[in-house]
Amino acid sequence: MKKGFIVLLVVLAVAGTVFAQGSQEAYPTKPIDLVLASSPGSGGDVTSRLIAKHLGQELGVTVNIINTPGGSGIPAVQSVLTAPADGYTLMSEQGLSSSYQMALDEIPYDIFKDRKYICKIASGPQVLCGSPNMGWNDIRDVAAFIKANPGKEFFWGGIGISSAANFAVIQFMNSCGVDITKTKEVRYDGGGKILAAIAGGHIMIGSCAASGVPPFVQDGSVKPLVVSGSSRLATLPDVPCAAELGLTELTADFWIGISGSKNIPDSVVKTIEAAAEKISKDPAFIADLAKVGVVVNFVGSADMPAALEKEGTAVRKMVKGN
Repeated sequence: MKKGFIVLLVVLAVAGTVFAQGSQEAYPTKPIDLVLASSPGSGGDVTSRLIAKHLGQELGVTVNIINTPGGSGIPAVQSVLTAPADGYTLMSEQGLSSSYQMALDEIPYDIFKDRKYICKIASGPQVLCGSPNMGWNDIRDVAAFIKANPGKEFFWGGIGISSAANFAVIQFMNSCGVDITKTKEVRYDGGGKILAAIAGGHIMIGSCAASGVPPFVQDGSVKPLVVSGSSRLATLPDVPCAAELGLTELTADFWIGISGSKNIPDSVVKTIEAAAEKISKDPAFIADLAKVGVVVNFVGSADMPAALEKEGTAVRKMVKGN
């Protein structure tokens, strides 16, 4: 009797182990939500939806984008941190909701200790745009306009101090010797809203991730004035890059990846990371990104913390001077 009982315990233990392994291997079995700290139509939104499409095809489940803009990315992050840590509510990550927050004075969580960064997938430049009615040919004309009209109010669109959109404007004004304190930021909750505000005549200039700009250019409602960095975009071939205009400080870009709360299982990290790395090598995915001026820029979970620390330190130094 005792021997039989022991055998039964062994069988149950083995069965439990197999069941547990099977449960871990089952992920994902239902749709995954990727929370994004940007508004619909923004560059981050356009890129995130392309990633969601291809990632969902690879994982065999629907991947949804949940737009949660505003608040310097903090509300979006908090919604992920307070959700069940089961891998079904993750973050469509970007600098706005991670490394750039190192420039903020206070946030209700620890950027590194409370979060788990799975990977970076894609990146692209910022594009500074203005109204086509102003007659500006490139961003240098904007600087000349501001300097020639010292008593005229100059409004530009921003998303917040912890955004690539703001950094692009700051870098432009620093490079051209414009005193940004003589201008006024109007706050929006995404690059798409900034472009819409330019089109509506509410602000003079603003910056958006490259992937969000083409629709506004095609309908003639905004004028792209410069692409950050050292290369022109195939999607905007007539727009000069910052380097060729001598604006070497204008390097702000945006990137999209995936993260979760610190308590998500390692098995989830491995599954998502492997799927993301696989699609990053898929010619169809690469081609889809290229259509919106974005490139693959894969960085795995092992290297993400150091990359974010380096980026965040540079951002904080630019904004705070320390």
